[in-house]
Amino acid sequence: MPEHQHSGNNYSVEKEIRQGIKDIQKCEQKREAIKRKCESLSPDRVLLAGCGSSHKVAMILASKIRESGIESMAIESSELVFGSYTASESDLVVGISQSGETTETVQALREYSKSGATTLALVRSEESTLGNIADIEITTPSGEEKAVVATKTVDTALKTGLMVKEAVAGEHPETFEIEIPEEKKVSEAAQILEKAENTYCLGIGPYEGIAGEAAAKLDEVALIHSTHMSALEFSHRAKSHADKTPVILLALQPDLEETYKELIKELNDSGAKTILISPEETSYGQLPEVQISAEENLFSSLKIVQKLSVEAAIKKNLNPDNPPNLSKITNKQNI
Repeated sequence: MPEHQHSGNNYSVEKEIRQGIKDIQKCEQKREAIKRKCESLSPDRVLLAGCGSSHKVAMILASKIRESGIESMAIESSELVFGSYTASESDLVVGISQSGETTETVQALREYSKSGATTLALVRSEESTLGNIADIEITTPSGEEKAVVATKTVDTALKTGLMVKEAVAGEHPETFEIEIPEEKKVSEAAQILEKAENTYCLGIGPYEGIAGEAAAKLDEVALIHSTHMSALEFSHRAKSHADKTPVILLALQPDLEETYKELIKELNDSGAKTILISPEETSYGQLPEVQISAEENLFSSLKIVQKLSVEAAIKKNLNPDNPPNLSKITNKQNI
């Protein structure tokens, strides 16, 4: 048996996916401290910057902040540095980095602090470069990961970011239950992905960010070229070459049931192999290839896509703890 052959929950990343559920709950211990740091903020706009999975967290948070009535955008850190964006004293600029040392994110926060905007660092490590240059530093309680691929640090960055949003918007805490992914259904879906060279990941609103994280994890861990997009963009871009291609659709907003029903028919008609993540009781008329049930919250679906990418990697006889050519911290000299 090769060293990376599956031998039953022995990979660090599998343990860290499970630990992430406990760490999300642990974030609640920071709620009062976050409220004290952030409740006086009243930004006209929130810009969120990150790289890789941190950018996907930024996408989710920006969507949730807009739901709270505050203008918000998620921008890849390199684009915030080079893309001619502007900020003013009425803006809040948030840099998200697990290590607090990501070159582009550090540079973005450094540049925008000169504009007079309030800056906030969302990091795992205290005394990081990003935390030191920000006006406000918020640390997450996840601790370091053994696996190169980020899972529990993504969980806690998202949860902590949502608590910042609630403090700034003056909202009551959102409560939810996090489901453990259905092993059998995840395994069935991973079987579809095992032979795939390409896949699409679709979502709407904050679930577009989850779809982005699904694509990132399938790229990184299972070495499957994955593209994420807003769900209805499928009709305009990918429909013509979706035959026999796996498509992961996050359909978790009950008020969009008719929209999803029409899209699932379109996916089936195009020959796509649909992996549907949706509430268990929801019926969309046509059966997908696999349906994985999830609670209607961000974290249940996040756990599913993390687990799915790992299972797909294992089925392909890859080591999900150490994907090739990836490292935990990426430093660039010429930025």
